[in-house]
Amino acid sequence: MPELDANELAAQMHVAADRILNDKHAEAHIYAHGAFRTLADVLVQIYLKQTSGKLTPGHARIMLRIGKNTALSVLLAVKGLPAQIAESAIRAALDAVREQVNSALGWRLL
Repeated sequence: MPELDANELAAQMHVAADRILNDKHAEAHIYAHGAFRTLADVLVQIYLKQTSGKLTPGHARIMLRIGKNTALSVLLAVKGLPAQIAESAIRAALDAVREQVNSALGWRLL
């Protein structure tokens, strides 16, 4: 089973989200870095807990939802960033790591 690395996941998510945030939302890039690092940490925690048998898929989905909501809250703190753009950036970020995370877990979380 492949391992997940939070730094690698965060970098991939940040690159994908940058395409959505583009230059019109330059301030959001600063916030996005931390938001996606935190979300990557959540994904790694889900992986570690699931592989040790301490987490059910239902609890994993709850943890993911909390992580996504946290990232959304951080991005929405950027003045003038529309909610639709923030949500699109999060979707793009998770799409970028979907195959890697699902493969590591052995089931579809994303």
